Amino acid sequence: MNEIPARPNLPRLLKRSLVLVGLMLVPVLLAAVLFSQQAVLGVGIGLALMTSVVRALAPRERWFAAGAGAAVAAAGSYLGPESWWLLLAVVVVCLVQGWFARHSVQAVAILPAMLMLSAQNSDHSQWLTVGLATLAGSAYLLVLAQLMGLAGKPKPIAPRLALAHSALLGIGCLALVLLSRYFEIHRANWALLAFCIMFTPDLLLRKNNKAVLGYLAAVTGGAVLAALVGVISSPVLTLAVLACGAVATVAGSLAGQPAIGVSSVTLTVILLSSITSDESIGYLSVQRAGLAFLSLIVAGLMVLVGRLVQRKLIQRHHLE
Repeated sequence: MNEIPARPNLPRLLKRSLVLVGLMLVPVLLAAVLFSQQAVLGVGIGLALMTSVVRALAPRERWFAAGAGAAVAAAGSYLGPESWWLLLAVVVVCLVQGWFARHSVQAVAILPAMLMLSAQNSDHSQWLTVGLATLAGSAYLLVLAQLMGLAGKPKPIAPRLALAHSALLGIGCLALVLLSRYFEIHRANWALLAFCIMFTPDLLLRKNNKAVLGYLAAVTGGAVLAALVGVISSPVLTLAVLACGAVATVAGSLAGQPAIGVSSVTLTVILLSSITSDESIGYLSVQRAGLAFLSLIVAGLMVLVGRLVQRKLIQRHHLE
């Protein structure tokens, strides 16, 4: 398999990214023509979020992520955003996500992200459609990755650290859910989505505070850009930025630049879901950007707690 160098040739990178995005549009268009909006959303979720882990996981783990993601998306669509059972689902999904953290330090928390996305855009009668569409989108992307020789570059971490990340991920998600219920924040699941994309295991290992802040700011920047595009409320501009976001997501994954990838996938997911909604794109985008700032605060707190836990684990290891 051919691997992308650390500093890839920009024209070649853009060409490969454009080809991949063009091919990724095929299932989205088919879903739009042949099926419902829920099918389009499911395919889009599978494509967008799996793009962020294609380079982070080995082939076997990719397929497990696709299957687990489809099941989680179906569950989220069935439960809906107001169900208290969603709290239990968040805990279970975050524990399963720990398995991915164990296999790669850069694994984005796609399972809770898929749960929140499908729950927020739930149509209870089409939960099976959402699950199958998410599986189709994920599988399509993985086949493309295999055909194009995109080798995974997993970076395993210690089981204790993976468990700590999984626990902190669950605590952060539960905190955001409870805060949203207490203060009656509308569509607060978007804060959870941004938090899941922000809070990767890699943040617990980075010693450079500037790098951590830069990564978190990149995700928030993607949400802010989506809000600005939504406020302008131009269908042509929205589609153009959506296309650029999709290309940048793929390019960031190919080049091994997580910050570019996560900021772009945040932008892409917000605009995609806003377009498929019946409400104002500007209103939805602005609201979701505000929720991204809330998730930024929670992610920062979880990083601080995670570093304290990591120090305790290191000290215990030395004592043993």
